[in-house]
Amino acid sequence: MRPPDRTSTDAAISDHAGGGTSAPVPGDDDALGFLSAAARALSDTVLYEGYLLYPYRADALKNQQHWQFGVLMPPSFAGAGAGSGEHSNAHTEFLLDGGPDARLTVAIRWLWEHDGARGEAATALRMRLADMLDEPARRELTYTPPQPTPSTPAARGELLLDAQRLPGPYGGFRIRATVRNISAGEPPGAPDAAAGARDAALGAAFIGLQLVAHVAPGEFLSLADPPEWAARAAADCANERLWPALLGRPGRSDTLLAAPIILPDDPHLAAESPTSFCDATEIDEMLALRTATLTETEQRDARAGDPRAAELLDAVAELAPAMVEKLHGRTRIAGSDPARATPSPPRAPSPQLVEGAAVWVRPRRGRTDAQDMFVDGAAATVAAVLHDLDGRTHIAVTLDEDPGADLRREFGRFLYFSPDELEPR
Repeated sequence: MRPPDRTSTDAAISDHAGGGTSAPVPGDDDALGFLSAAARALSDTVLYEGYLLYPYRADALKNQQHWQFGVLMPPSFAGAGAGSGEHSNAHTEFLLDGGPDARLTVAIRWLWEHDGARGEAATALRMRLADMLDEPARRELTYTPPQPTPSTPAARGELLLDAQRLPGPYGGFRIRATVRNISAGEPPGAPDAAAGARDAALGAAFIGLQLVAHVAPGEFLSLADPPEWAARAAADCANERLWPALLGRPGRSDTLLAAPIILPDDPHLAAESPTSFCDATEIDEMLALRTATLTETEQRDARAGDPRAAELLDAVAELAPAMVEKLHGRTRIAGSDPARATPSPPRAPSPQLVEGAAVWVRPRRGRTDAQDMFVDGAAATVAAVLHDLDGRTHIAVTLDEDPGADLRREFGRFLYFSPDELEPR
């Protein structure tokens, strides 16, 4: 979903690894031409969701600082401390099943802001996989705003890309990509000026940055559900501020999106949604309810302040009651296997996994739940052993170090794991 008054541009790329300079990709559409219409819609949605999710009131902090995730700040700002919580780099790793002659296309997309003007930029790199094995690629990304000033220099970044053969007899490669903001600039001043310093630093920032990739011939492998032969390699992939998801179909696909938010493989925009959100209509319903609380004056101010806010307001302004009901939820019937009509009897739980048992939490590697990193290795107590209609066992636990564990047990709010993710203590 693109605000109508924003411009698209391409970014110049210099190839320092080979000593030469390659011309900019001629236009944003060419840089992303390998994306299908559905993949492009998902890429656009992720790009702009982090910009403005709701048309908040004009005085709301989130209306004054749109950029919430996927922001690579200049190193002077990101490393200046003052509790900024900002970063200047992002890293992603993913697996590719193909031969050394496969052609890999990697495109970088981001938004830019300068003196109130905003737009998006994209550039694509195309290379043969064998060339990346011989020598890692280093490319410089540059973007000059329409009216640069001495206080806000051009944004400069670099993409570091390399490939490694996977060990073992099955073949395959690990692709590693690091994007860094290397813009020059003075560090921000006193902590009480952090908000103003951030606004100034955004002129040299890569905003909402994402990576999209395509391979031919060959396929990318799912990190969440890899084939058995690639499971260890998938678990070893490191991702920081960019998380890869397959586009097109689960398991294997020739197209991949590494986004600053965690997405499942084969994500889809809900057909019921009047706007482009990656959330199965939950945000749409909240958007409709929030919009209903705005006065006419607040809606008018929101429309005047930002074209994205105007688009969001227009999307829900004339929703019929039946459309609002659709946003409340939906039921999916997966498959038509007659065997699913008869629930399997629940399996007896392990004798060691019973209510009150002391366990260690060991989340299964490759899951896309971001909370797993915080509970891995934690001591926990089993609160209940539950079974669903498909005969699967789910273990409800509370964390021993959680000061609110008693309340969680009282209200039935637990963390849930499969039996193979818990280790008896």
